[in-house]
Amino acid sequence: MNFPANGNGIKSKPRRSTPLGDYRGYGAFEHHVAGELSLAELWRILLKRKSTFFLCLTAAVALAIFTSLILPVRYEGVAKLTLDFDSNALQDAMANMSGGSDGADLKLQTQVKVLETDSLAWQVIQNLRLDQRTEAAPRMLGIGPVKCLSSTSQPIKSVTPECRYLLLYEFHRRFKVQALPRTQIIEIRYRSRSRELAAQVVNAITDEYTQTSFQAKYGAALRASKWVSGQLDEVKSNAEKAEEKYIAYQKQTGIIGTDENHNVLIERLDAINQQLVVAEAARIVREARYRESLNGDPEALVEMAPGSPLLVLHSEQAALQSEYAQLESKFGEAYPRVQQLKAQLDKATASLNAEIARSRKSIQSEYEAALQSEQLLRKEFEEQKQQAYDTSEATVQVALLKRDVDASRDLYEQLVKQLNESGILAGLRSTNVTVIDPAAVPVERAEPNLRINLLFGLIAGSVLGMGFCFLLENLNSTILSPHDVSDASTLPVIGVVPRLTDKNALGRNESKDGTALIAALERPNGAVAEAYRSLRTALLLSNATAPPNTLLITSALPREGKTTTSINLAAVFSQKEQRVLLVDGDMRRADLYRSLGLPRSGGLSAALAGQDHRQFYVHHKDLPNLSILPAGDRPPQPPDLLDSERMRELLAMWREEFDRVIIDAPPVIGLSDSVILATMVDAVVLVLRANQSRRQDFNLAQEILTGVDANLCGVIINDFHLSSSYSSGYSAKLYGSYFDEKGKKNAHE
Repeated sequence: MNFPANGNGIKSKPRRSTPLGDYRGYGAFEHHVAGELSLAELWRILLKRKSTFFLCLTAAVALAIFTSLILPVRYEGVAKLTLDFDSNALQDAMANMSGGSDGADLKLQTQVKVLETDSLAWQVIQNLRLDQRTEAAPRMLGIGPVKCLSSTSQPIKSVTPECRYLLLYEFHRRFKVQALPRTQIIEIRYRSRSRELAAQVVNAITDEYTQTSFQAKYGAALRASKWVSGQLDEVKSNAEKAEEKYIAYQKQTGIIGTDENHNVLIERLDAINQQLVVAEAARIVREARYRESLNGDPEALVEMAPGSPLLVLHSEQAALQSEYAQLESKFGEAYPRVQQLKAQLDKATASLNAEIARSRKSIQSEYEAALQSEQLLRKEFEEQKQQAYDTSEATVQVALLKRDVDASRDLYEQLVKQLNESGILAGLRSTNVTVIDPAAVPVERAEPNLRINLLFGLIAGSVLGMGFCFLLENLNSTILSPHDVSDASTLPVIGVVPRLTDKNALGRNESKDGTALIAALERPNGAVAEAYRSLRTALLLSNATAPPNTLLITSALPREGKTTTSINLAAVFSQKEQRVLLVDGDMRRADLYRSLGLPRSGGLSAALAGQDHRQFYVHHKDLPNLSILPAGDRPPQPPDLLDSERMRELLAMWREEFDRVIIDAPPVIGLSDSVILATMVDAVVLVLRANQSRRQDFNLAQEILTGVDANLCGVIINDFHLSSSYSSGYSAKLYGSYFDEKGKKNAHE
């Protein structure tokens, strides 16, 4: 990569410009945040596309007026009905528990659908012979010739299915039924060209609906009464059979009542149960004594049989043992008295053991007797309990049979009562429809309603107009304002130049002699001159260390104002007492010499060919610090001359000779001249023409320059219309006093 040389002729990388903070050049435009559309932006779009908006609005209003004029006049008959729905206590309780009136609403909507049925509509058509009325006959598109119109002698049965369909379709198209909210009122409407017919049709519908409802309910009541009469004999027979079965079962089981407290079996079962408890307790006691006797403890047996000789025998044995022990220890076993006591002791022991055995057998006999008694009582208790179970089942069956008898008797009595009342109820509850407001002959027409049509036209036209405006705005890809640049790129807008032909700016883009207009000379206090001075300030502040010495002015496509920008920018730099060189870098087209009235021969092409460049300088007569180097004759291959060591040497010499070098370069897209020069200069400025430059071209030019590592300083919006809706409230009228020739402020401000 070739980098431009600095003031000492040493090549260095181009310096990047720093952000300008909140400075946005002329007019101090605010940034537009991408993706957000404020009310101000909406208003701006509508102002820009106001012709489209008003065209859509006018067309919609005109269409509404035209429709109101060609549509036939129709009148509307209106009637109101109220419905009283039958309900019972269970339904009311369920409705209260659910917390709403969905049931009533469902019934009301059902009746609305009944009123909209074809059968009811055809009955009205038959009664009023609407097939013979031109006011009710169907027409093509509502305004065409009459179709399916019957003659006065033609019967209704002769109407063809196709005409029947068309007559019903036309009837339903004019007919409307709706339930009024939070009420049980139904509103019926019908529109017709005849006032009288509109009222007649509505009243005929209400009469037919009331009669149909009456007949339906009365017929249903009579059918229910007839069915009840047919079922009464069967219910009576079933009741008699249930009673006979109940009596027969009572005789079979011997159970008269169903109260178990008076049942003999239950009382007997209680008595046996009490005896069983006593026997079981006695058996437990005797079993304990028996088990204790098996231990062989005489003292325990004495306590269990206090009246037996065990106590005496046990005492005698104890005395003999004591005496025997004393004598034996004193005299020995051979002593006669000792032998005598031993014989007595053996006899007493034998007698005690015999008595113990007899006592144990006695206790065992008592235990076995108690156990046998308990078993007998338990067996009898189980038998009695089973018998009680069987009797209890029979008692339950008796109760069930009695309940069947009672239910059959109650049903029979209720049916007889309802049968007696059915004749009266059939007349009283045959209808629940009340006409609270019959249809009267309408006075005012219902359609066409000019005010409603105009309002609808205004709303539709406004919506359609805004939609077209936003659609055209979204389809428009041209750069319109600094906001669009901010949305499409991160490059700052360093200058906004007003339109040269704007009457609030200069009024022309050429001087009197036909050369290019230099705003700083023609009108130094004007808006355009001030815009270029603001651009000059932005470029001087674009780098924190040093402002760019060599500037390349280019654009994405031709005719975007880069030559005019280069001339005026060079002029304002020269007015700052700086030595400025304006170079025409477009050797293909060479617009600079025509714009300033300079000779074409020589110039940059000759300097690149090796001639002395100083001889081709042209000094401006009104700007002594401004030198101009024309493009010269067109060479065969301009890119080859520009991408040469000679061009780099010229740039190095220009940096030493001048404070500022401004190069007017060809467009970026399609040509390589500007791309080559962009790699050699300190800064590159892209010029965009408002309402002409496209976003995609701008993005492509930026990508091309960024790809060669060019130092893009910023963007200039050229030919910006101050009175456009994109000027952020700026207008030459408001700022006119700041840019008048005398520079004086309006005395009234």
